Amino acid sequence: MFHYLLIPTTMLFSHCSNSQEMPKIVPIAILNGTNEFTDRGKIDSTRFEYYLVENFNDTKETEAFIDSFAFHHLNPEFNKYYRYVMTFYKKTKATTIENLEKTNGVRGENLDDRIYEYTWSNNKFAGKIKLKDGVMVEDDKKIKVTPINQ
Repeated sequence: MFHYLLIPTTMLFSHCSNSQEMPKIVPIAILNGTNEFTDRGKIDSTRFEYYLVENFNDTKETEAFIDSFAFHHLNPEFNKYYRYVMTFYKKTKATTIENLEKTNGVRGENLDDRIYEYTWSNNKFAGKIKLKDGVMVEDDKKIKVTPINQ
């Protein structure tokens, strides 16, 4: 009987040590803003909202988690904007809430830390861009959204 108890316990510790922390998504309110512009005599606006992803790992699970977060945490008034954009940054030494507050949101060196950008236009999802080291690596117009716990 002792052998039966030892094997499951060993498997449990092995599983726990290999598991990674879930990402934590934090709003970067200092960067949020709205731009208005005139197009053919009509005033339109674009809303930009920014988020920091702590414990980011470039995996399909993390990507699905962020996809779900984006769709479940839309600004309740997103439909009043011509365009609504959510940008996600991974947390690094350069990209922290504290550093962004010190620089009043100036993001020069942090542009390489962008990981995803989601856009809605005319109240409809327009697409997602995946970035790596500041360069677009994937453009996706359709996303399967799953429930999240955040």
